Amino acid sequence: MGLKNECHDLVSTANDALIPFGSTYLCEVSFSALTAIKTKY
Repeated sequence: MGLKNECHDLVSTANDALIPFGSTYLCEVSFSALTAIKTKY
């Protein structure tokens, strides 16, 4: 079976710790793009 079945607690904890970073990254990239557009024009 997969890793998720063997170490459910570890995978669950890792997912809880890493999920916020994906949305934070997208937010920062979008804000940087918007800032670049606004300063360029």
